[in-house]
Amino acid sequence: MKEAALPLLRFPGGNFSSGYHWRDGVGPTENRPILPNPAWPEIECNDAGTDDWLRLCDLVGCEAMICVNGGNGTPEEAAQWVEYCNSDVDTPMGALRAVNGHPQPYNITYWEIGNELYGDWQIGHTTAIEYADRYLAFRKAMLAVDPSIRIIANGHAAAWNEQVVAHAKDTVQT
Repeated sequence: MKEAALPLLRFPGGNFSSGYHWRDGVGPTENRPILPNPAWPEIECNDAGTDDWLRLCDLVGCEAMICVNGGNGTPEEAAQWVEYCNSDVDTPMGALRAVNGHPQPYNITYWEIGNELYGDWQIGHTTAIEYADRYLAFRKAMLAVDPSIRIIANGHAAAWNEQVVAHAKDTVQT
């Protein structure tokens, strides 16, 4: 992977992100919950979580992009994930990150809100206008924690994108 000179790796990927709760993937692996996989009929052991993925990105030499759970997650949960990754140890989530072995902030720049939420196969499937409202709520909560982050909206076909951009206005860069 390092030889491929990847510029960016996304976590978590695909449909899984629409039901992924990031706190299930931090701390010692033996203490992480084993749960039904929310996207597929499998078991999720939470072997690879935030710190594991960010270590991989470091080893590969690429930047990380995190896709927050825009399906059945909440703006507050997303904001706590930003705090875990980007805040100092004097915050609750920064302190948790330090306990988990990484006292320095990761300073993740790129954060995507949801995965393919236009599709009826997704947990939290929604219309473009409802997604735009969800995007705005998540964006507000996440930027309150770290105003330097870059937020990525979930895109699709032109009709979906036009509605999201029209509703979310200048908060979405085109």
